[in-house]
Amino acid sequence: MEKQASTVKYSARFRFRVTKRLNLREPRVVFKVAGRDVTLTGGDPSKLIYENYWLVILAKGFGTQGDAEEFAERLKVATAISSLKFRYGVDVGDNRATTSASTWLKEQFSANSGGVLRDNIHGVDVYADDDNVRFLQINAEATVHADPDPIINGIAAIADTLPSGEIARLDELLLLNAALLNPEPLAKLVLAVSAVEMMAANERWTDGQRQLLARLAEVAASAQELPIDEAAEVADAIRRTFRISVRQGGRRALDRLGVHEFWDEWDKLYGDRSALFHGARRTTNAEHLAIAERALTLCARIVLVGLGEQTPLAAQNLDAYYPIPHSEDRAMLALIRDASGNVTAELRPPSPPGEPR
Repeated sequence: MEKQASTVKYSARFRFRVTKRLNLREPRVVFKVAGRDVTLTGGDPSKLIYENYWLVILAKGFGTQGDAEEFAERLKVATAISSLKFRYGVDVGDNRATTSASTWLKEQFSANSGGVLRDNIHGVDVYADDDNVRFLQINAEATVHADPDPIINGIAAIADTLPSGEIARLDELLLLNAALLNPEPLAKLVLAVSAVEMMAANERWTDGQRQLLARLAEVAASAQELPIDEAAEVADAIRRTFRISVRQGGRRALDRLGVHEFWDEWDKLYGDRSALFHGARRTTNAEHLAIAERALTLCARIVLVGLGEQTPLAAQNLDAYYPIPHSEDRAMLALIRDASGNVTAELRPPSPPGEPR
């Protein structure tokens, strides 16, 4: 007797947090991702989307749990890329519950209502299709709204172009979204720079360079003009350079991505960051704001160019949201410093299209 094919279908639910609510005065929006209808609602579906601090994208009717999981992860990555590209900022979560119910409470809910009560996952959640599924809600208030069109269209377009399998630079992408979400300029600076540092850390010496370092270490270890212990210390120092430095890795990463023109700006930013955190000079809050803005703009551009190797849309039209100041702008910034080294005015990048200054 032949086995009947399973009739169970699966839902893919992706829940994420925003700091600027989407200006959509309707309870739900349906759009297509990879040829499939998906529905955007607020985390609290009883309210309009613009009233929600949490958002949910839901797709139904998957034939297998694996297909639903793959689609949901694609949605998650596409949302993070679209958010960064349009300088929005989202927290896509780590697929853990922000609110959960005990087994007893779930059983009571099912007995009294006939429904299914699930933990509210921040990130991806996949489950069997059931119109009676419910989630515990957390409500939040916010006052800033954002134009929904760029990010929603971006999610759909980017998801269609993402390659299957693991996405490179996901960690850098999440760090930069965290920088966009964070209101503190120094935290924003650390998160943004860390994203490019991660790229730099992945760079390696060439085989020829490693062989040269090994020979140099052998020469140092056998040097006759030094005591044995001192020669060994020099050899050990050379061996430790087998890991490429962040500065060298950064230069190599920029060269590989074809954006060597960003090197001077990155090198200066990295030096300013080091001076700031090592207490090399006193700085003001205005300077913190300025360097955080520089860091976010430059680091986002670098990571988005890198993501363009997997989804070309990520690297398109970056000047609209991440304009790099021209040399004359940097010269002007130097001129508006007073004698004590404090910034007396602030340069701001152009506002993204459709947003007031």
